[in-house]
Amino acid sequence: MATTAKKQTEKPVATFIDATWDAWKNSMHMVYSTQKEAENLTLRAMEQQQDLWKSFQTNMNKVQTEQKAWADEVNDQVKENLANTSGDEAKRVYEQWNGRFEEVANRFGQLTYTPYREMFTLFTRSQEQMHDAMKKSVSQQQKNREDLQPLFDDFTEQMKKTQNGFYDVSEKNHQLFANYYKA
Repeated sequence: MATTAKKQTEKPVATFIDATWDAWKNSMHMVYSTQKEAENLTLRAMEQQQDLWKSFQTNMNKVQTEQKAWADEVNDQVKENLANTSGDEAKRVYEQWNGRFEEVANRFGQLTYTPYREMFTLFTRSQEQMHDAMKKSVSQQQKNREDLQPLFDDFTEQMKKTQNGFYDVSEKNHQLFANYYKA
């Protein structure tokens, strides 16, 4: 009966050692999984941001093209109406004044749009470089995890064996000591 009680106490300690190291190993695997998911989410967010900026740029170009087309259409209608109502001389005067106005408007547009376009181009390049750097960093982190995972798993198994070995030796010494004083 004493032997049964002793065997029951031995088994939980060895199981506790294994469970502790297994839990630690599983926790590290969970940390690795979480890191991988965070990296993937970061990359996806950066890609979505790039897509949004490209869409924004496309829409801005479309608006600018439509504004130009509308202005050209209005200008053509005004010239036609002037030619029909006031004659070719009024049309020619309008074209001269409108040409000067368009020149001023184009220069103003360049002053307005050029810094915006340059800033946008710079931002886009910067974001692409940051995305490339992040992809390289993620790739390196994944490689590091892949390299460390087997080493970590081996270390954990060695620690389990070592602690179980210490426990076995301790238990044997305890039994020898107990047997020595029983005699």
